[in-house]
Amino acid sequence: LHDLSWDDRAPLILKYNPNKEKGPEKLAHLFANEYVRYQYIDQQQFNHYFKFTFVRNPWARLVSEYRYNYQTRISFRNFVLGGLPTKSDYTDAYRHIAPQYDFLYDKSGNLLVDFIGKFENLQKDFDYICSKINVSESKLPHINSSNNSVTIKEEIKKLLSLTRQKKHHHYTGYYDEDTLAVVNKIYAKDISEFGYVFGE
Repeated sequence: LHDLSWDDRAPLILKYNPNKEKGPEKLAHLFANEYVRYQYIDQQQFNHYFKFTFVRNPWARLVSEYRYNYQTRISFRNFVLGGLPTKSDYTDAYRHIAPQYDFLYDKSGNLLVDFIGKFENLQKDFDYICSKINVSESKLPHINSSNNSVTIKEEIKKLLSLTRQKKHHHYTGYYDEDTLAVVNKIYAKDISEFGYVFGE
């Protein structure tokens, strides 16, 4: 893939994948071990590349997924206690909530990437990555912010959802004792491996 232009690479990474024998629905959500398993690159290429990723606070990540895709249809409590997508190697919905640990480690617990940055330290960790791959440091834009302009359809969905449940600004406001227990269990490896603490 390193010899391909972005125009050549983008369809491989972003397109819908109808073939379960070649990975998940959306190839952008491959686990690290799947790049070789599904023969998108060979093991030698995989070993040669500097591989990096960014992880996010798992409680905040799940709230973000909920707010973006489920808020207008179900309460957060019902989403966590019974509405989470079920585990699947193929469906994109599950990959949105899969533990980040599963993307980065093999079944034996071996880390498959060279650097794990944190969403909470995005610019600093991105600068480090730039230094490792000999790219000039660059200020990252803040494009996907919930404060950015949204479509009329999105505004209507937000207004409808606000009539059904209280709006929370910080992710901690979404959780109660039951939902916290479920999420702590699902993301136990994310929490311990990446050093996250609820509320920080």
